Amino acid sequence: MSKDDWAKKEKRELFCKAVNSIMMNENKEDIVDVLKTAKTIVDTAFKNYPDNTDGKGEQIEDIIN
Repeated sequence: MSKDDWAKKEKRELFCKAVNSIMMNENKEDIVDVLKTAKTIVDTAFKNYPDNTDGKGEQIEDIIN
């Protein structure tokens, strides 16, 4: 699986989980609002925590501090 396919898969899975979570926890019925919110969550997550290409990875302590 190429790196692009992997990133798309990860984004799709996060998007689906965000939609489900928003719909269940906030009892929202306006699907357009839910989809916009989920897209914002995915875009923010992948912008702030991009894939590390150096193979080292990040330690959780580095992210928290």
